[in-house]
Order: sequence, then C-alpha cells, then structure tokens
Amino acid sequence: SRTVFWAFIVLNIVLFTLGVLLTQLIGHEEDETLESLCSQRAANSTCHQSLAHLIKHREELFGNTIRSVFTTFRCLTDDCSSVDGTPLVPYLYDTYGVHMVLAYITIVLVVTFGLFNLVMAVFIETTIENAKHDEARRRELRTNEHIRVARKLQEVIIMLCTGQSAEEAAIAKYRSRINNPFRWFRGLCRRLRGGSDTAALEESANGHSELSLKIMPDTFYKMLQLPEVIELLDDLDISYQSRRSLFDVLDANCDGVLEVTELVEGLLRLRGAAEKGDTIATLLAARSIQKSIKAMELLSLQQQSSIYSLRAAQQRMESQLHKLATGITGLPRGGVQR
Repeated sequence: SRTVFWAFIVLNIVLFTLGVLLTQLIGHEEDETLESLCSQRAANSTCHQSLAHLIKHREELFGNTIRSVFTTFRCLTDDCSSVDGTPLVPYLYDTYGVHMVLAYITIVLVVTFGLFNLVMAVFIETTIENAKHDEARRRELRTNEHIRVARKLQEVIIMLCTGQSAEEAAIAKYRSRINNPFRWFRGLCRRLRGGSDTAALEESANGHSELSLKIMPDTFYKMLQLPEVIELLDDLDISYQSRRSLFDVLDANCDGVLEVTELVEGLLRLRGAAEKGDTIATLLAARSIQKSIKAMELLSLQQQSSIYSLRAAQQRMESQLHKLATGITGLPRGGVQR
C-alpha cells in the first residue's frame, strides 16, 4: 500500500543519509585526524587499538557510500559486526566516545520501533482487511449458491408437477402471459425497479397455473427420462443412477404419491455425495430403533403375562360365582326347617 511504500522510502533515506555521514566521518577522514581523537582522550588505553582496527578495515566497512549504507543496514537489522566478526560498536565507542553510541541507540530505536513496527502494522491491517473482504465474498457466494439452487429446484418441481418439458412449459407460460397481460406487465415493472430474486422466483412460479400438488409414479418416471430433468439434477448435484428407487426414497410416508413438500425436502437432502457421517448416523439410528423395539417387545411380554394372570383370576372368580349360584339354587324355597 501507499503507507508501506513511503515507509520504505523513509528507511532508504535514513540509510543513505547515515551512509554519507559515516563515509565522510570514517571512510574519507585522514589518519592524523583520527589519531588526534585518541590523543585528546589519552586516559582511554583501548582507543589506539580500536582506532587501529577501524583504520585497517575502514575501506571494507566505510570505503564508499554503498559500503557505508550496507554496514549501517547490518547494524540496524543484524549483528553490526566488523570484517573479522568482532562487534563494531565498541570500536566506535572507544574512538568517538559516548556521543556515537547515543546516536546509534537513538537511530536503532527510531528505525526498529518506528519504521519497522509501522510496516508490520500495515501488513497486519492489510491482512485483516483482506480476511474481511474474503468473508464477505464467501457470504455473497453462499447467497448466490442458495439462489441458484432455489431456481434449479423450482424448475425441477415445476416440470415434475406439470408433467411438461421445458419447451412445453415455455409455451404454457407464453399463453399465460397472453391470457393475463396485467400479471406479466406487473412482473416487468418489478424487474425494471430492480426487484429481488425471491420476487422473481415467485413471479416464475405464478406463470404456471396447472401445478399438481401430488405426483404419481408414472409421471415421475416419465419426467426422469427427459434430458432437461437430468441436466437439472446434475446441476443440483443429485445422483439419478437408480431412478426406480428414487421415487421410493422421496416417498417418505410410503403412500405411493409424492407431495411437493416430500419432493423438496428429499431433493435437498440428496444433494452432494454420501459421506461417512450419513452412513454412521443411519447405523446409529437403526441401533437406537432396535433397542426401542426390544424394549417394546419386553414390555409387551410383561403386559401379556399380566393379561394371562388377570384372565386366570377372572376364570377362578367365575368358577366360584358359579358354585355359589348353584348352592343358592339348591336351597329349599320355604326357608330353613328347625
């Protein structure tokens, strides 16, 4: 972005400026001038050793502007070492004093915590913005996919419910427009105003007035032979190899007739390839049903045993009542004689 570009420009300007200064200060400076620095700081015994090291390697480190820029870049990003691998900052401190070290620390802080952090912040912000745009684009693609599936599914349902091919449906729709021009004009005005896709789907469905809410097997199998229906099923990612069993799969209540709700729910569930989770879910559901059936069977046996016990008790009571009735009948009618 523009911020990153200008950050790199500022970094190059800083490197070039420091390279020019170091070239003039160290690379092109006379040896006598450099030795005078140590003579002014006679108390520092390591000044002459550090100065000798700088004079020995100053051509490789600060011989020209390009070498000075490269040395400065290494000091800002890497180890800031001399040609022989020893640290360069102690040599500069022994020769030029604390002012050189303070300048070095200040420049490192400004570049590291200023320019580099600015570049990283811009990169992170750009990444977050791109992630937001990608999420919005994926959401838009999902919405468009839902609209596409709704349109394809509507075409399949209309063809199956009307029992007409695409050409026959187009002719019927054209006749419907002629017979009812006001509806067509209203739909045209809605499209010109930029109506929603849902309104367009409703308008398309309103053009078919002879929709059957129930689909017979013969009509279903006949429509599956049409290339238009096969192409629509392919667009919906619905496998149609087993056409004879497709009707039985969609017929949820097994009444031999497909309703629109069964057709819509079944086709939506048939979209895509069969996954392992579907098989496992079916197996777990079958096991759960099996356990429920076994529990019902056990409960039924218990109830049957209870019924048998009640029936035996009823028979015993009937036998006792019969004996009691027989005894009462055998008594003399005049009462008991004394």
